[in-house]
Amino acid sequence: MTPTRRRRAVFAAVTATVVLASLVPLPGGGPDRFLLGVGLDKWVHGVGYAAVSATFARARTSGGTGAARPKATDSTVPTGSGPRWRVALAAVLVGTAVGGGVELLQTALATRTASFADAAANGVGAACGALVWLRSSTRPRR
Repeated sequence: MTPTRRRRAVFAAVTATVVLASLVPLPGGGPDRFLLGVGLDKWVHGVGYAAVSATFARARTSGGTGAARPKATDSTVPTGSGPRWRVALAAVLVGTAVGGGVELLQTALATRTASFADAAANGVGAACGALVWLRSSTRPRR
């Protein structure tokens, strides 16, 4: 399997896992738990959609092992599918769209409840994942 296909397969697997976990019924409900004043479920949403957007961005670039990376300060150097900031923006949009789609699907399920707070957590997570990818893709190699 080529590195590009492998990165795409990882993105597909991560996205499928997050979507399925978002749609299957959860056992019990349990008490609300908080971390830094934010519901633990929102953190889970954020982490899941951060993974979706980061793996999307990674799948869209040609930065496999051994590939030359652009200078850390040049955010307009192409990565194989456009400047890094465009790839990051696309990753945010894809992660947010997948999260929004899942929330819409949850409206049709009797066992799940859609919420704007969950959709917002998905979007924030997608943005964080894109930022992590952007930061890691601009780090110079040693």
